[in-house]
Amino acid sequence: METIWSLRRTEELVSDPDVKICSLVKDNAFTRTRSMGFEDAVRFMLDMSHDALSHRLDKFYSQAKGGSPISQPAFTKLRANFDHTPFEIILRELVGEEYSGRHELPLWHGLHVLGIDGSYLQLPQEPDIIKEFGVRGKENKQGQARASAGISVLYDVLHGWAIDPAIEHTNRSERTAAIHHIDFLAGELPYLTHNAVLLMDRGYPSYEILEQCEENGLKFAIRCNSYVFKAANNCPLGSTVLSLESG
Repeated sequence: METIWSLRRTEELVSDPDVKICSLVKDNAFTRTRSMGFEDAVRFMLDMSHDALSHRLDKFYSQAKGGSPISQPAFTKLRANFDHTPFEIILRELVGEEYSGRHELPLWHGLHVLGIDGSYLQLPQEPDIIKEFGVRGKENKQGQARASAGISVLYDVLHGWAIDPAIEHTNRSERTAAIHHIDFLAGELPYLTHNAVLLMDRGYPSYEILEQCEENGLKFAIRCNSYVFKAANNCPLGSTVLSLESG
């Protein structure tokens, strides 16, 4: 996919009134003239610079927006008016085009190499966030465990793209998340599903995941402990066909 196309398409989505409508958490948000409106806020957040927020605001206003930058508290208040929807819409649109089969992408022996893995993300210690995502780890001096979310990503190892990222409750199941990734592949990216090998670590193997991969024609390689599928322990080195039965 050409960079110029992706930039133009992103700008079209940012400027789409329907994207704005489905992203707002309050019906009356952005109804007044503001120094930074919804579209500018999304454009600003798409800049992945690691500078301090104040420096990023100064740079954005001086190079793109013009005028005097808003303060950090003002931006934080403004940001609370819309959710993650515009970013997910942009991601899904670009991933769908990139993996449509119309573009030449890096392969290994003719296959895309995909990986699934998960981790945990520390979040601000806010009551609403704790209610939504939960807590994890040891309690601090105030007797509070840290607000945290579970994250899971379907990732293109060779191309460096996060194809299907997800953020969930901190008590989420890695295997359930993996099944959702496989369902996404089969439902949204069938071309990729039948031309890829999926890699997973030893926390993932289960009969349900193997069945999902087999049913959708997805090749896979999963690391597992010796006690997971005991029938495989006595298989010789090399190519072996083994039938596994659950239960």
